Amino acid sequence: MMWVTLLFNRKKTGVVGVDIGSASVKLVALSKRGDGFLLDGFAVVPLPEKAFTDGTIQNLEEVAEAINKGLRLCATQSTRAATSVAASDVITKEIQLSQLFQGLELEEQVRIEADQFIPYSLDEVALDFEVLGPVHGNSAFNVINIVAARRDDVSMREEALELAGLNCSIVDVDTFIMERLLSKSRFETGEAVGLIDVGAEAVTFYAMEKGVVTYHREQNFGGHQLLEQLKKTVKHPELSLSALLLDAALPEESAPIIAGFAKNVGQQVSRALQLYYSSGSQDPLSTLFVFGGLTELPGLCDQVFKEAGIPVERLDPFESIELSAHVNGQRFTQEKSALVKALGLAKRCLENDDDLN
Repeated sequence: MMWVTLLFNRKKTGVVGVDIGSASVKLVALSKRGDGFLLDGFAVVPLPEKAFTDGTIQNLEEVAEAINKGLRLCATQSTRAATSVAASDVITKEIQLSQLFQGLELEEQVRIEADQFIPYSLDEVALDFEVLGPVHGNSAFNVINIVAARRDDVSMREEALELAGLNCSIVDVDTFIMERLLSKSRFETGEAVGLIDVGAEAVTFYAMEKGVVTYHREQNFGGHQLLEQLKKTVKHPELSLSALLLDAALPEESAPIIAGFAKNVGQQVSRALQLYYSSGSQDPLSTLFVFGGLTELPGLCDQVFKEAGIPVERLDPFESIELSAHVNGQRFTQEKSALVKALGLAKRCLENDDDLN
């Protein structure tokens, strides 16, 4: 599922996944290596306060400058890139259409159907769809998944990447990124799992069954609250605190604050689980996979397990990815929890190449 700018160059070059968040921009430069992937470079670049808030780019130049700095840190020559919009900013709906609709006729019919449930003019949205396959029990009809987002949200991200010298090939959706991060072997038994993204503005919960996100919810609690508390105790500018968090280098007097934040994250996850189970007939989750820039905080995973009562693992989709010789392995280990979405975006772009061949 994607919004695509037409690609006239199909060469097997590397790509850059760009995850734009409220506290930082995360980049992963990736290329194919045989049947696998090679990490060519990565970067986590702090953003100025209020450059990106509530899922929207507020200062285009500052975001583009951060992306450009990230590209220099990645030391990559790749210019093709992918980014994403938050699931909360997207409208999705599955419909059923006759298999007789093909090509342009199918596109037009999708627009007619979308106009019935999108609450604003179609001229204001970026619209895409995917044919999921025949309707169960009625092969004359296909299931169509429609995805729509405000055009401004999409175009601002494209423009930020272009100002940084990148060609934005794909604007994806966070939920679809999640579906590509776990090995398919996790779902051979049909088990349901949860993914927890601990970010700067929110703790986002995703439930997945058979490799598909079936439920997601954002809790408005994140790293910004932690930074506000730390600023009262630790005498550093906020951006320096962000760096200290990534390096797990906070002084001892901050330990009670960190412990309280970890407990609150666990409570937010527990609340999200209660809402998930109360939303209908849901399968029990076997595991919670935690990721995001704050995952490495001392005691965080332990508190999530304590509050949720479900086994917790740190999500590491980099396990099967080879590191380029010039990648700083120690720094990568420190920052890889923050790079999960950026990796999913880069993989999406490369996998799209395979689909086109």
